[in-house]
Amino acid sequence: GAQADPEVIRAGLGDALQEVLFFRRVERAEGRAVGAGDRRVPYDQDFPDDRGRPGMTETLGARSLLGLAERTVSFGKQYGADEVEATVSDGHEFSVDVRRGTIENLVEAGSRYLSFRVIKDRKTAHASSSDLQDDTLHRLVRNAVSRAALGSHDECSGLPPLSSEKVDIPSLLLFDPEVAYLQTAQKIGLALETERIALEDKRITNSHGASFITSEVTTVLASSNGFVGSYDQT
Repeated sequence: GAQADPEVIRAGLGDALQEVLFFRRVERAEGRAVGAGDRRVPYDQDFPDDRGRPGMTETLGARSLLGLAERTVSFGKQYGADEVEATVSDGHEFSVDVRRGTIENLVEAGSRYLSFRVIKDRKTAHASSSDLQDDTLHRLVRNAVSRAALGSHDECSGLPPLSSEKVDIPSLLLFDPEVAYLQTAQKIGLALETERIALEDKRITNSHGASFITSEVTTVLASSNGFVGSYDQT
């Protein structure tokens, strides 16, 4: 990944940044949310090395996500749906906004959620949730099948036929593994350096700032026609 000069980072931060506070929001369906209700912690100007954080697929396992999607499909069939499609997404996002050499906004968050649709007698209902407990999913799927009965009949409603054609997902270049190994310091430093370079032009007297944003998402899909698949994207 790209490396920002540590001296550039420190020069951009300056003494005032020692007083800047930030917090990380970690939103996990199965875990405690950290950030909004917690005391903020000081930003460490020494930038501890967080290199080596694995990508989302390594952390959670596409297999476990696929298992969740497949269970949701089975719940739908259990409650009387003719066809079911379930998608689970698990991701991590980072964004930093800097202006005039200081950090104005810093967010690091994770999320996991499931969405699905059920089709009954050519009528469709949708639902989604970040609460992925089986009890919750049973209730959501059961209610969705009941709601589908109240929907409008659509002759075109239904899952596409299962294709035997295989897609070479890596060839689509949706995922760059280097993104997962960029350090927080690098991301902040690149935003600061970008603004600093712009301000070197003496014709520029003010700045709306610069931003650095990354995201890593694993998405899995399972359907009652037998399709099961997953892909990573950044």
